[in-house]
This record gives sequence, structure tokens and C-alpha cells, in this order.
Amino acid sequence: ALLSLLKNKQPDIVHFHDPELMIMGIIMAFRGCSVIYDSHEDFAKDILEKVWIPKVLRRFLSFSANIFEHVAIRFFTAVIFVIESQTSRLGFKKHIVLHNYPILSNYPEEETVEAEPYFIHIGTLSVERGLREMLDATELLPPEYSLHIVGKLSDQAFEIAREHPAWNRITYTQWIDRKKLIPLIRKAIGGLLLFYPLPNMYNSSPNKLFEYMASGIPVIASDFPVFREILDKNECGLLVNPQDHRSVLDAMTQLIQNTKLRDTMGKNGIGAVRNFYSWESESRKLIGLYSDILSGKG
Repeated sequence: ALLSLLKNKQPDIVHFHDPELMIMGIIMAFRGCSVIYDSHEDFAKDILEKVWIPKVLRRFLSFSANIFEHVAIRFFTAVIFVIESQTSRLGFKKHIVLHNYPILSNYPEEETVEAEPYFIHIGTLSVERGLREMLDATELLPPEYSLHIVGKLSDQAFEIAREHPAWNRITYTQWIDRKKLIPLIRKAIGGLLLFYPLPNMYNSSPNKLFEYMASGIPVIASDFPVFREILDKNECGLLVNPQDHRSVLDAMTQLIQNTKLRDTMGKNGIGAVRNFYSWESESRKLIGLYSDILSGKG
């Protein structure tokens, strides 16, 4: 279908993200287009974490995907990474790092608002992203506190959550309009980001981290070097062991009891996003890459 759409078109630049489209990228490169591969994660390592792929096949498929990816990028003009630590993976001669930062215009200018008795997680949620620890910690909070999950739960994750004793304290919404989502985030006590230390999560830069900060709420995040650098530098969150619900509970309790700390961290997060982590400043790098390619420098 995509080939048919492009049959009578000759774009100057083709920019794609899904690894499944690499063959299409090679075809467009042969047609004379400048092709940009937007590598958001380590494709090969991601396969090792796919629970729906039989274990006996994962290592072979991961190895094959790694080889194919290295061959495919030889036909492309540039690669985009989402975090600095990924840049050595493909060793490509031309690349930029384009972080997942929020669009400032989506967020109101007001500072922090009065919190309501709930924590929040946005985006895809699975066992490997801390589902059980969130549920276990929520169960042990005082009864007036709850957890909002906004995003996608797999069928397996939904069954785990529904059968958990904390389920009656969970508000689960698969999708919500961004205009309603941001006020919901802003009223939370804190935002949860509990990735397990898996290869493709340990060195990552998820949107939700910066969305929590931009919304003015503290972040409770896995104690990974990437998250530690941001949260410690900007004093906008707490680091925990993502596989220990007691560690998560301690952080949640600290934010419940210490409203001054919570407000300070929320304001620090907003300031950090406005000064350092906005798409408005980050997008200039993408425009610069396009300009270089169109001017023949790429």
C-alpha cells in the first residue's frame, strides 16, 4: 500500500521510524531519496524482551535483526538516536541525537496545582514496566489514595491487574485526549516510571519522564544512570528499586507526607523542561539535519 502511495511521488527526504520499514527505506534509497532512519530503541535487544516470541527463537532472531539493521543503514543518509548512549551502536557516519522532549505549548504557564489523592502512570504498562510493584505499593497506601493508569495494558497485564487486591483502587483508562490528560497529570501526587533493568529500558529516554516534569509533578523513577542524572541534577523526583514494591511505597509515602518537597520538585521539573528539555529547542536539530541534506551537505 505504501509503495502504491509513493509510486508517482519522488520525495527528497524519507524519514521513518518502524524497523519493519527498513526494506521500504532501502527501496526509496535506490529510487534516489535521502533516507533517515529514526532509531528509537535497540531493535535487536528489543526482540530479546518479546515474551510472545518463543525463547528458543529470540536469540537467533535478535542476531539476524542486528545483522540486517547494520546492512540496511549503509543505504541511508542519516540515523537519528533518542539518547547519547545509543550512538555507538550503529557506528553511522552521520547522526543526531533527538530526545523525546515535550512540546511546551501543550502545557499551561501556571505553576503547580493542589494535588489530589492519587498517583499516575501514563503509557504502555506491563510486568517489565513495574505493574506488579505499582499494584503492591498502592495496596499498602492509606485507603484514600489510588492509582490512575492511562495507557495500554496487554491482555496478560490486564488480567494480573484485575485479579490484584488493589484493583478497586485503580482507575484504568486506555486513551484520553491530551487536553484532558495534562490536567489529570498535574493533579497527581507523583508520576511513576518503573522500568525493569532490561537492555532496552536501562538506557532509554521515555516521553513520560518529561511529561511528568512539564506537568509539574515529582517523578518516581527506576534508579538508572540516565534517570538519576536528570532527577538529581534538577531535584525533581525520587529514585527507587523498580523491582521492590517497598522501595516504591517509601517514595510514594514521602511525597504524600512532605507537601513542601512535592511542590518544590514539581516546580523544579517545570523549570527544567522550560530551560533544557523542550521540543521547541530540540526540533532545531531536526530542521538542521533536513537543511544539510537538502543543501547537499548530508
